Amino acid sequence: MKKRTARITVETERLLVIRRSQPSGDGWCAQCEAPVKLIGLEEAAAIAGATQRAIFRWAEAGEIHFTETEDGKVMFCLNSISRHGNLNPRKLLRS
Repeated sequence: MKKRTARITVETERLLVIRRSQPSGDGWCAQCEAPVKLIGLEEAAAIAGATQRAIFRWAEAGEIHFTETEDGKVMFCLNSISRHGNLNPRKLLRS
């Protein structure tokens, strides 16, 4: 009797939808010493695949860069987030 072989292929797709609660924009990161894209907390958490609390822990530990706006909102450096999680910010966030 001849054995039959079945091949199963599972295809997955990931869709990341970001609702902009805070406007992202270009800014200056003092730690990177370069112009960067600055993003809000919700965007940073979604892009990094982490909780908002984890984003704050990383920022407090100096693992990612952040700045505070004049109205008290915290904005995070997309370059430092991409380096932290090995992400490509050009693919994730388009201007």
